[in-house]
Amino acid sequence: MSDPIVTTIFKTRLGSLADVPCIDVLNVRPATLPDVFTSVERDHSTTSRITLGTPTQFREEGVINVVVHVRAGQGSEAADALTEQVRDLFHNYSVGNLQVYTVDSGVVISPDDGNFFELKVPVGYMFDFFKP
Repeated sequence: MSDPIVTTIFKTRLGSLADVPCIDVLNVRPATLPDVFTSVERDHSTTSRITLGTPTQFREEGVINVVVHVRAGQGSEAADALTEQVRDLFHNYSVGNLQVYTVDSGVVISPDDGNFFELKVPVGYMFDFFKP
């Protein structure tokens, strides 16, 4: 699981999308959600020690899934367009000790037959940090 700092960085970056909130979807009723929004899923990560001594530097490498949600019945065009905006946000993105190195294309995770049509955009990153 990724460092909470990484999740916060991703949510902050997604906050720059105009009129598209980034929402923590756990424990939220579908009827109360907007028609279009994003969410962040922490997929997996591994941490390696990259220096000796104190403080020790570590590198976390992992994947954050940015999920694009569009209310069902609106077709996939809106989700496809938002997916491209998300991909553009993270191409060549780095801030502080975080660097994005891959942004995959959107993968359909929920067909347009339920509450939402959902596309997952896996984003690979490296995050360096120190521990005493």
